[in-house]
Amino acid sequence: MSQSDKASSTGGFPWKELLVLLGVLITAYFGYLGIRSQIEIPIHATQTAEANLTALANIPSATPPPTLSLEDLKLTAIAIDAKLTQVAGATATQEYINVVQTVQANATATSLYAQVAAEQAQNVEATAQAIISIQQTATAVASNQKIEQLLGFVEQVPNLPISFYDSFEDNKNDWSPKNYNDYSISLKGDVLTTNLKNPSTSPLIWTCEKCNSFNNFSYQIDIKTPVGIPRVVSGIVFGSPSRLDQQPLQDYYMLSIYSSGDIILERVSATSRDIIKVWEHRQDLLTPDGQFHTLQVITIDNLAVVYLDGKSVGDVFPLEYSTQGYIGIVIESSDVDVVFDNLKVVLMP
Repeated sequence: MSQSDKASSTGGFPWKELLVLLGVLITAYFGYLGIRSQIEIPIHATQTAEANLTALANIPSATPPPTLSLEDLKLTAIAIDAKLTQVAGATATQEYINVVQTVQANATATSLYAQVAAEQAQNVEATAQAIISIQQTATAVASNQKIEQLLGFVEQVPNLPISFYDSFEDNKNDWSPKNYNDYSISLKGDVLTTNLKNPSTSPLIWTCEKCNSFNNFSYQIDIKTPVGIPRVVSGIVFGSPSRLDQQPLQDYYMLSIYSSGDIILERVSATSRDIIKVWEHRQDLLTPDGQFHTLQVITIDNLAVVYLDGKSVGDVFPLEYSTQGYIGIVIESSDVDVVFDNLKVVLMP
């Protein structure tokens, strides 16, 4: 570069000096800021600390809690326990009162229920007794009516037609005379004669082919036993549900006359004999041995009455089972001839 060029460049505006001056100013400004911050920040912190200390100083000091001795603590614990006990006792007392009141209420309700139940039981019992009384009255009335009906039938029998009759003449009803080692049945003239040789077969029941089943009837037959025999048993059979010549025999009624004067009614089955009725020592009704006497039973349903030679042996009596069924004759005397005649059956109209 020539000397003239240098002169021209330096002879213009002094930019260089201006730029140096600006750099110095800026450096000085930043130095000022640094010094200021170092001074103001501690001052501000000091002021803040002083303010905080002042505020703390202005807070009233708290009263320190009193120091309790061991004895004070014990007394306090006792007081608290007493209070708790009082509260618990009051609660327990109220609960007890509630329980007592509940029990009393339940007892009252139970008592009322028991009273009502007792009254209802009395009413039920009274009703039952009334029903029983009515039933008994009705039964008694029905029984009395049935007895009156039977007694009316008894009065009618002599005038009613005979439904079944056997004079044993010509054996028209087929009694099938037989002669076995244990017993014999024969027709002699117009009578049926039976003889039981072996008492082990007792009682001997016999019937005829035309001896049917009857219901509500009068059944009678004439019986003659020999003179001088101490024990002779003979009679009639009725109320058998099956024919008496069929085995095994079913239950039936057996009405027997003893030579001692006793009249006995029994219920007989294949395995048992049950005495139902006994009329003792009725010799006053029996004709002497060697003569015919008439044995008669008159029945309606399960009621019966017995006659001997037209005289009542006793009152009307009830039977457990119906009297409807087949009829026949019976003997239990060994080695003796018993004669039967004039079998009659009259049915109730």
